[in-house]
Amino acid sequence: NIYYGGSQDFLNQVLIAKASVEVSPNLLLNGQYSNFKDELLGAGNSYLFNTERDEADLSAKWRLSNTQLLLLGASLNQANIESYSILGQKQDLDSIGYYVQHNYDTNKIHTQAGLRLEDHDEFGSHIVGQLAGRYNLNAKTSIYSNIGTGFKAPTGNQLYYSYDNATWGGTYGNPDLKPEESISYEIGLDHQLTNSLSLNAALYETQVDNLIDTRLIEVGKKDKTYDNIRKAQMQGGEFGLTWQKDDLFMSTEYAYVKTKNKDTGLELIRRPRQSLSTTIGLENSLYGLSATLIAKSTSKISNTADSEEVPGYATVDLNGYWNLNPNIKLFTNIKNVGDVKFKTTNYYEDEFYINGGRLASAGITFKY
Repeated sequence: NIYYGGSQDFLNQVLIAKASVEVSPNLLLNGQYSNFKDELLGAGNSYLFNTERDEADLSAKWRLSNTQLLLLGASLNQANIESYSILGQKQDLDSIGYYVQHNYDTNKIHTQAGLRLEDHDEFGSHIVGQLAGRYNLNAKTSIYSNIGTGFKAPTGNQLYYSYDNATWGGTYGNPDLKPEESISYEIGLDHQLTNSLSLNAALYETQVDNLIDTRLIEVGKKDKTYDNIRKAQMQGGEFGLTWQKDDLFMSTEYAYVKTKNKDTGLELIRRPRQSLSTTIGLENSLYGLSATLIAKSTSKISNTADSEEVPGYATVDLNGYWNLNPNIKLFTNIKNVGDVKFKTTNYYEDEFYINGGRLASAGITFKY
């Protein structure tokens, strides 16, 4: 952020371990552990913001018959936040989930039904579910529909963050936030145009209770906090094309979404109506290279009828990988390779945050 000034030291670390055991031809056990760590230290130790998240998942996949599959599992999520600028300088958020899913598949019909119980140490127990179905009209065309409910707890930042700045305005967490609860509906179509070219199209609507967003604490002042929007709505559609010939591929996806605060009738802030993503590349069992163009349209910056807008932008990302052997994979990613400077959001009136510019990363994956 521009008002901090000076240099920043940061560490981003991701560790993922997976294991599976075939107990019998019809029963497979899967386990996964993930650790995500982000550390940010400002010049002269003036500020820090460290987060660490541990996730574990254990599941059993049981094939009941040639057409039916049952999945049972449990997951654990533990998040630790440490910063000079959060209340108490350290906070923990933990949750555990239990889920069951049933799949039914034939040549014509595919269905999926699932339930999940989420037990959050701050927000109690919530049950969410999903019901989905797909029907193959013929060998090239299928239609599908989904309905699902959702639950999303506030993040540590949204609950506990506290940053004071008399010049640019502070940002403060809200420990009284409620979790988001939603219901979504979707219908879609997939069609194979040729052996190499396919298209997909979908329409959807999502209704959200207690959507978490930012607002000014006092009109005319710069200090912000997080708050719940009692009822919000998103309606949109997506259209995509995918082409593949041997090792070469290309895909493009266009999306449009119209959002609304149902209490005020105004558009939700910082949500571009239109987005476009196009990827070209090549991939095989040894290596892969790709380039992705990402474009976003303008979005609103305030909850007012005459709101100004965050300008749209376009960037290009590069990605590559090389499989040294069946057990070791090298990869690299360059986000915003052109180092395009664009506005991300405003912090007061017509003063904006600027994106971080080009970001390169490299890594190695071990598989045994």
